[in-house]
Amino acid sequence: MPESVFTFQNKEYNFTPEKDLGISELRHIRSWYGLPLGTYNGLTNAAVMGDPDALACIIWVAQKKAGVKNVRDPMHLPDFSVGEIIGSFVSESDKNTVTFPLCKLMLEGVEYELDLEKVLTCKVLRQIKRWYPEIGNFVRFSVAIFQGDPEAMACVAWILWTNAGMENVPLPQNINFAIGEVMNSYEFEIPEEPDEPEPPAVIDLNTGEDKPMDPPLPSSGESS
Repeated sequence: MPESVFTFQNKEYNFTPEKDLGISELRHIRSWYGLPLGTYNGLTNAAVMGDPDALACIIWVAQKKAGVKNVRDPMHLPDFSVGEIIGSFVSESDKNTVTFPLCKLMLEGVEYELDLEKVLTCKVLRQIKRWYPEIGNFVRFSVAIFQGDPEAMACVAWILWTNAGMENVPLPQNINFAIGEVMNSYEFEIPEEPDEPEPPAVIDLNTGEDKPMDPPLPSSGESS
């Protein structure tokens, strides 16, 4: 698992698993969640997949390391976006955070926006994990809805209808609709890559005017 620099309740935290996960921390986590989260590999692997309990543990550890007083245990932390936390994981070779595309879809004649970063909070994924453990993390749930998994699709409807304020939303176990029709309506909004900055102008020291950049030298093996 790579290091992470994330924001929780408007405060930035750093987490480096190799340094921050000690025996004491893992013993506490094991007493709360048992195995496999109570092991180094179990916790870090689950966190990379977007397991809500593993990420809550990471927030708890990061707050302790930062000296926050009266840190709540992972089971009683305020809700947070799972996608934003795992999107903050960075490696030495890539310091850019990951963003997830917005998906528009039609569900029973109504258009909805599915923003996974916003809707898949710790609280929501914990509930899905109770119903369907096999898709109870961010990565597996995201893959499942694009594969047309029936349990994941029912959970999507439950999430969208609940967030839209619909009354008496049925549980996923009682939801039924044509999966293919919904999947065929998917439209994605991919975030645009920022434009590369233009190279700085080169000043002609004799005239004080801009002069064109010299063309790049050919790479080895190419003719000029």
